[in-house]
Amino acid sequence: MGKGATVEMWLPLVEKETQEIVAGSNLDNRAVEGRHILVIEDDEEVRSMLVECLQAFGYTVSEAR
Repeated sequence: MGKGATVEMWLPLVEKETQEIVAGSNLDNRAVEGRHILVIEDDEEVRSMLVECLQAFGYTVSEAR
């Protein structure tokens, strides 16, 4: 007990009209253009899921163990 990890994700706040945002949609992606995220995670399955989700939202992602 007392072991584990803390994860924080700081993504830019973008004001948009209220609308449903669907991963992989062609909505205005200017909010993430040029944004590069480094995902560092030793669990391969968790790292892969994070990378896939972030890429679906338009981020450029690098990963490391």
